[in-house]
Amino acid sequence: MQFCFLVNYRQIIQMIEIPSIFINRITTVTPGVIEAARRLASLLGSGNQANISADYLSKITDSPNTHWLGATLLNDSRIIGMATLTIMPMMTNIRAGLESVVVDESVRGFGIATELCKEARVIADSLGVNTLRAAAMKDNVPSLGMLEKLGFEIETSMHYLELDIQQGPRF
Repeated sequence: MQFCFLVNYRQIIQMIEIPSIFINRITTVTPGVIEAARRLASLLGSGNQANISADYLSKITDSPNTHWLGATLLNDSRIIGMATLTIMPMMTNIRAGLESVVVDESVRGFGIATELCKEARVIADSLGVNTLRAAAMKDNVPSLGMLEKLGFEIETSMHYLELDIQQGPRF
């Protein structure tokens, strides 16, 4: 008698111990940061990742109201995930936007995006932010589900309108 077992590859991988995830603020543009930004921006659907330069990325690192986060794994300095937290002091409160949360396809499903979002929230809390908004594409079901598990609610009372003012790299 023979038995055939169907095994889900993802379940096997998830049973393997995942190395520690480290989240750090990116404050310096290095060749590794440029490579990671280009590689990860392509996963966001941006067609401009080839235009991402040190000068452009320095606008992110030099901005006092922007916290650019990078995720790495233990014993591996290669950036495997990124997120951008922008703090916006306003007349009535302090808001923050969490955008461009992206994780390398080879390590998705292991909580890296969740850790990036949690660290962004810790930073936002420490800066007195009243409202943290996160952006995700309507059809990105995994991201929407993750954000909802973290306590975000889908905003239905507002419509966000976008106007392209200047051409250039979008990250």
